[in-house]
Amino acid sequence: MRIAYVVERDLSAEDAIVKKIAAQARCWREMGHDVTIFALSPSDSVSSALDGLSVVQQHRRGWLDWFSRYRQLIDEVIRRQPTCAYFRFSTYFPAVGRLMRRVPTAVEVNTDDVSEYRTSMTRRAYLYHRLTRRRLFLGCRGIVTVTQPLADGLRAYGKPTTAVPNGIDLEQFPSLPPPDNDAPRLAFLGSPNMPWHGVDKVAKLAELNPDWRIDLIGPAASGFNSSAPANIHLHGYLDRDQYQPLLEKCDVAVSTLALHRNSMEDAAPLKLREYLAYGIPSIIAYRDDDFPDERPFLLRLPNTPRTVEENIDVIRQFVERAKNMRVPREAIGHLDIRQKERKRLFFLESIS
Repeated sequence: MRIAYVVERDLSAEDAIVKKIAAQARCWREMGHDVTIFALSPSDSVSSALDGLSVVQQHRRGWLDWFSRYRQLIDEVIRRQPTCAYFRFSTYFPAVGRLMRRVPTAVEVNTDDVSEYRTSMTRRAYLYHRLTRRRLFLGCRGIVTVTQPLADGLRAYGKPTTAVPNGIDLEQFPSLPPPDNDAPRLAFLGSPNMPWHGVDKVAKLAELNPDWRIDLIGPAASGFNSSAPANIHLHGYLDRDQYQPLLEKCDVAVSTLALHRNSMEDAAPLKLREYLAYGIPSIIAYRDDDFPDERPFLLRLPNTPRTVEENIDVIRQFVERAKNMRVPREAIGHLDIRQKERKRLFFLESIS
């Protein structure tokens, strides 16, 4: 197939989403497909994570510029006559509707957008999104979600729908040996201004365990309502080769802790897959389709506002058990991107 991967995304930063897009495109190419990434981006530069991939960008600036640049981007997609398009869900624009009328298009849904966008958008932008989002689902040929509940909720649109949880290229991650720390060290990978990540809960974890060290990679100091506890080390944005040495020293990693703020119970965060690929036991506060049962290397907390305070003894026991523990590679083989993308490509072929 000739696949047009269409995204509205800043491709200049090596964040988790850009790395996911790059990994998917490489995997599809390795499986014999012709893949081009078409991006509407606020930057005209491209992250090194996308090196070697075919990328076409339109650099958008203001709100009105968005419409014209999107139209130019979609014009280029249609001109190349792809077999199908794979559209990472974002706000509807008329150009996207035209794409769906001309090219069989699958929409990838990663979150409950109605809940998440309510807090991340301006009121005007959110109103526009609510008024137009149905057009994406009615115009597409199929829907791919990262969790089964998201898929179940979108079947009402009458389109072929499948759930494919996020994967990771296990071959690109060394399984790290356990560290030898006197006191526990934890790490958290995240992004600024995403309240459902639960950075404030990580701060509470640090406050209740002053002898622990917690490395926060991504979130800035502005993400705290007050000053960060002294045992939290803020690193800001780091590339993978910069933060891997920090993960090498941690006993336990922390995933998303506040999904309840998006009115969601299920997720498949990329950060968890990366922690586990490195072999690091992890703490989560959601259901993950890839781990429906309890695992010794995963602590699943209730998805509640006070989950840290109300489960602090359980957390401490898990952290103590996790010292000198590493996740066996055979226990996470089902996370490998090749298994995930075979299912996704089969779905794309079925709707093209």
